[in-house]
Amino acid sequence: MKNELAEKVNPARILIADDHKEFRKVVSEYLNCLPNVIVVGEAADGIDAIEKTGRLDPDIVLIDISMPRCTGLEATRIIKTQWPLKKVIIATMHDNPFYRTEAQRAGADGYILKSSLKSSLQAVIDQSVLSLMSMAAAVVDVREQADECRLNYLATD
Repeated sequence: MKNELAEKVNPARILIADDHKEFRKVVSEYLNCLPNVIVVGEAADGIDAIEKTGRLDPDIVLIDISMPRCTGLEATRIIKTQWPLKKVIIATMHDNPFYRTEAQRAGADGYILKSSLKSSLQAVIDQSVLSLMSMAAAVVDVREQADECRLNYLATD
């Protein structure tokens, strides 16, 4: 059965950030099989994730918490500060309320346990894409309203 969302939107561009190369490879292969996803890159640590977010312009950053040089939580804070419209999803083995709370404080848009990644990831991606579509529709609506105001103003001149 084809994903209805995939038929309505451009594929979600995803950056995978995890310090385990094998994990990145497996997740990348899985995501590339999905109809509404393009993996645009991989990052091995938090600094790499921040740099590649700026350079590769992903819609969604899938990021681990425990990474060298800069944790996923700190990278999430920076990414959400510099690019607030980017969706950041924490993918971790930490099933701990403390980490969930810290992820929320950092601005993460989602929190998935690696043990349930395959069963949860598609739904989280779809939710993120719908949120991006909603924001895009709001921007279009504001632009249309501005155009209408401008035309009304010019008509009264």
